[in-house]
Amino acid sequence: MGFLILIFIIFIIILLLFSGNFSSYIPRYREKQAIGKVTSLNSTTRTNQYGVSYVTYIITYEFKAEDEKTYTGKQSIGSKRLSPETSITVYYSPTNPNQNRVRY
Repeated sequence: MGFLILIFIIFIIILLLFSGNFSSYIPRYREKQAIGKVTSLNSTTRTNQYGVSYVTYIITYEFKAEDEKTYTGKQSIGSKRLSPETSITVYYSPTNPNQNRVRY
């Protein structure tokens, strides 16, 4: 039984290492923070499986990383509406600032 559990754990680790989602994951203890600003806000109307329509907002933002270069990102923020020029906290990978996200 213990051998099967070990095989299962190894399989999961291999699966995670070769999946695209794992490579874009930034562990919280390694990520850096920067203050960025919203540069644009777009909305899209969607309809769920029950026929109910709702609006989802997508922001584009920019920030400066430790290397003093400016980077951009785009993220859906659900129903929260942020206007352009709003300051936001951006979390990014120090080794690849193109991997970034905001928490709102």
